[in-house]
Amino acid sequence: MNLKSIDITFDFEPFIALTALILLILFAFYTYKYTLPPSGKFTRYFLASVRSAIFILLVLLLIDPAIKVTYQKINKPSIKVFVDNSNSMTMPDSAANVKTVRDIIEKITDRIGASAQLYTFGERIKPLNADSLEAIDFSEYTTDFKPITSNLDIDSTAASVIISDGIITAGTDNIKSESVPLFTVGIGDSAARPDIYIENIYYNNIIYSGTETEAEAIVRNNNAAGVSKVVEFYIDNVPASRKQIETDNSGINRVKFAFTPAAPGKHKITINVPPEENEFNKNNNTKTAFIDVLKNKTKIFLVAGKPSSDFTILNLVLNGNENFETKKIVFVSPRKIYGSENISKIDSSELFILIDFPLKSTPENFVKQVYETIKKKNVPFLQFITTNTDITILNKYPYIMPFKAEKLDPEKLEINALNNNSFFFDWDELQSLPPLITNGNLYRLSPDTETHLTYSLKNKSFPLFITRSTSGGKSAFFLAEGIWRWHLTIAERSNVLLPGFINKLVKWLTADNSKKLFKVIPQKELFSSVEEVDFVAELYDPTFIPVNNANIKMEIKSGNRISEFQFLPVQNGIYSAKVSGLNPGDYKFTADAAYDNITLSDSGRFTVVNANPEKITTRMNAELLKRIAYNSRGKYYSPEKISELPDELGKLIENHKSEELITDTVDLKSNYVVVLLLIFLFSIEWFLRKRIGML
Repeated sequence: MNLKSIDITFDFEPFIALTALILLILFAFYTYKYTLPPSGKFTRYFLASVRSAIFILLVLLLIDPAIKVTYQKINKPSIKVFVDNSNSMTMPDSAANVKTVRDIIEKITDRIGASAQLYTFGERIKPLNADSLEAIDFSEYTTDFKPITSNLDIDSTAASVIISDGIITAGTDNIKSESVPLFTVGIGDSAARPDIYIENIYYNNIIYSGTETEAEAIVRNNNAAGVSKVVEFYIDNVPASRKQIETDNSGINRVKFAFTPAAPGKHKITINVPPEENEFNKNNNTKTAFIDVLKNKTKIFLVAGKPSSDFTILNLVLNGNENFETKKIVFVSPRKIYGSENISKIDSSELFILIDFPLKSTPENFVKQVYETIKKKNVPFLQFITTNTDITILNKYPYIMPFKAEKLDPEKLEINALNNNSFFFDWDELQSLPPLITNGNLYRLSPDTETHLTYSLKNKSFPLFITRSTSGGKSAFFLAEGIWRWHLTIAERSNVLLPGFINKLVKWLTADNSKKLFKVIPQKELFSSVEEVDFVAELYDPTFIPVNNANIKMEIKSGNRISEFQFLPVQNGIYSAKVSGLNPGDYKFTADAAYDNITLSDSGRFTVVNANPEKITTRMNAELLKRIAYNSRGKYYSPEKISELPDELGKLIENHKSEELITDTVDLKSNYVVVLLLIFLFSIEWFLRKRIGML
């Protein structure tokens, strides 16, 4: 910091101030020319000097000069150095890598000094002190490069240095900086040692029980082509299949395993390739994934009181959806039934779709059987109430029907659907559709219904499509007929509208919307043996208000070993627990939440595998480090050429340094130092005069 100038300006003539100061100083010395009692020459001159200083400060406070100090400040940008502190840096020689990294840091700090800002990174960025390099211990279990670019201040950073092996186990490898150049330094073994491992498992996201599907394993080999290997496939730790392969010269083998999940639920699939005796890395030979298996198909019973165009179109739409298993029953006459299923098997239905039902001619015992099944088993249903439906029979089942129906006008009327902001329909689609047919029934809806479509008649609005969701199940009602017109209309998108509507409606009707009052969720289903297992619990009272004062205990079981853990409250009914030190294996957990004499339970499963993600790949990824440097206008350095990097960084600092002129204004009146100095000088003068006994 270089002083450039000091400017002093006065509000009035400086000559007057200077004259006053001289006179006051002469007066001070005259005052102490003779003293009583007499004192030494030194004492008199000292006291005169103190009083002169007091007069000078008082005059300065009175005239309040404007003092401006201008100096030059040289701003040097920083160099941010990020050191990879992840576990993969221990391969193949931890001690040698630690020494190499520390030597590199010392060379950089010796050259650029305080301009070097040091950090470690792995899961997150941490500051590093140049005097505490022992903090570099390669202890983190993930490597994420992305936080590096978000940690750069483009206004004060000339460049960034990344010291790493280039092995990324979290985040993305698309790392670049457009404003700050990134220099990369490769640490580790770039030699491709013989290794055969499972890189990934691919499988369908939607899997149905009883339906064959495939899992594909990507088996990679480094410098191990032409080796005969067995690839093993397990479902829930039970051997399911195995295949013999010969490792390919391309370095990749794709191995497919066909399997058929027997039951819905969560299942673990594992693919393993046994390691060779002399294989360098045996931590990457097994890969595990969890799959959600859905029940095979939604079983739908389509029941019609008589054959009709609407029934034909509905049957066509349902049969065209591979996720539906549709059985149908059509009453051609009271004694003649056409269909693909026996009436006695309607108890197995997961959804009823009823159309032209019931009619006066429909057997009463069958109508009762359908509605009693809906009531007892909470089976969801969709009812199309047409001009032929006998509403007097519907009114006999008030526990099923969310309305009271009255027949007002036997005449058939054509009506146009109006959308009530329903997620089932799009307004633009409805506008181009032909009218439906109704006979003007009056429906007095219960408060728990939601109206999605309406129609207007005589300036009044009437419901057309309604739904209801209660603890007793879900139901939907279409209060008109003629949907075949929607499907066969000229508009191209009509052939999508009806199947789309039916598909959405079936999903809504069959979805389990019961919210659990207590649930415990592990943050992942698959953990490494070096990771903490994190759990989050949510707890609500019967009115779904969060409970914050509960005692939540959890048992984790693996084989015959049982461990107990306690959850700690976080906020708003959220609790957490962390478990560490678990051995590899499959675990089941059971948690109990107790509050106000209420106890709720939840359970689940997770797996701990004997694999450190940082040790799956051991070869330094120099290609990635070079790409990061190239894309960011930086440069890649190997440890052998690292001596060139400090000088390069020094040049960048010199090229990016800036000069700044800073002007400070000194205000004496508001400067507490001047006031304190005055008090001090007055105290000194008074103290000495008192000691001497001076009058």
